[in-house]
Amino acid sequence: MNSTVKSVDKCRYFGYVGPETMDARSVLVYDQGEAAPYSVDGLVACARRAVSSVSEPIVVKKVSDLDLESEAAFTGVLAFCMPGGRSTDFRKALQTGDRVKNLVNFVRSGGIYLSVCGGSYLACTNVCFDLGGVNERIVRDGGLNFFSGIGRGPLFPNFSYASSDVHAVPICPTEQQSDEIVTYYCGGCWFEEIEHQPNTVEVLAHYRDRDARPAIIRCKVDKGQAILCGPHLEYDPSVAQKQYDECVARCGSYEGPMESEVGQAELKASLKRIVDAGAAGQDFLVLLLSNALRKRTG
Repeated sequence: MNSTVKSVDKCRYFGYVGPETMDARSVLVYDQGEAAPYSVDGLVACARRAVSSVSEPIVVKKVSDLDLESEAAFTGVLAFCMPGGRSTDFRKALQTGDRVKNLVNFVRSGGIYLSVCGGSYLACTNVCFDLGGVNERIVRDGGLNFFSGIGRGPLFPNFSYASSDVHAVPICPTEQQSDEIVTYYCGGCWFEEIEHQPNTVEVLAHYRDRDARPAIIRCKVDKGQAILCGPHLEYDPSVAQKQYDECVARCGSYEGPMESEVGQAELKASLKRIVDAGAAGQDFLVLLLSNALRKRTG
């Protein structure tokens, strides 16, 4: 069995999503233990919508870090999507063998890298996370280095990796100044030192209430591009609805400390705003990926 077939078999193990055809080009979504399941599922859903806007058949499939060991894994690939999760875990998983080199070569040769939250920290050369906090992390030379500035976060102090550290954060797309999108936010970054790269980095959206800090950027990477999102645009509103219902149930029977009760109330309010926003975040992500795919398949 040749290496290309082996790679396809591994991809099938992690799950095809879409028509199974060896002739179609593809969009890959990273799916490994350190990736947040809701983020993977949201990216798959958005990628399926995005490829439907392209005239040729494109397969959306999940891959693991093992698949990235072979250059053959990127044969016919148009875009690689990196979900949310801990970027330190992503970095460790990709350090083995030629995984980083193969992914970087794919993008530099014309591929699309699209990421949210942890996947965007991973793409930055420099990371400053939770400075002064219990999760403090400083990274120099992130490996992928698609954005040579700083990915800094989180927006809110006292960050915790607990699922309750969720906020409803409005962003404003650069080309639609009057429209804001309320997004699911959980520890994502903003991007600094863009002014040093005026010809290679474009701000696509900024955080409305945070001094207009860049929330989404597009980086020119040789012949390819990297679209980096701090917030979770891919988040499915139906998942937010489920979380909201569970939070309402917890708040209704809560008998714990007052500060925890306040935290639950804040979480409930954030989830309600995310539910009310509907699929606006997903719609924007689909638009970004669709435009990139159409440009590449041109």
